[in-house]
Amino acid sequence: MHVLGNAKILESKLKKIHKSAFNNLQLLICVMERKHKGYADLKRIAETSIGIVSQCCLYPNLGKLSSQFLANLALKINAKVGGCTVALYNSLPSQIPRLFRQEEPVIFMGADVTHPHPLE
Repeated sequence: MHVLGNAKILESKLKKIHKSAFNNLQLLICVMERKHKGYADLKRIAETSIGIVSQCCLYPNLGKLSSQFLANLALKINAKVGGCTVALYNSLPSQIPRLFRQEEPVIFMGADVTHPHPLE
C-alpha cells in the first residue's frame, strides 16, 4: 500500500513486474488492503504508460466470497481481455424481417446501468 502513495515508485515497480514477465504480461490483478487515493495512479500508469490491463479488488471482499462478487469480477476481467459478455443468437434474426426492411442499415445499441448500495 505504501507504493501506491508514490507514483514514481509505483511506475518503477510496475515496469519491473512487466519486465519479469518478459514484457508479455496480459493482466495484472491487484488485491488492495483498503481503498487508496493511489488507485487512480495505478490504473493510469498500468494501462496507459506500460500497457498492462489491470483489475483491482479489495482484500476484505475476498474474505467473504460470494457468487455475485466472483461473477462481477469475472465479467470485468472478461471485458478487459477482449471477451464478449453478451451475445445475441438465433432469436434476433427471426425478428428482423418483422421490424426492419433488410435493405436499410440498422444499429442496435444498449446500456447497462449499475445501482450500487446506498453506502457504497
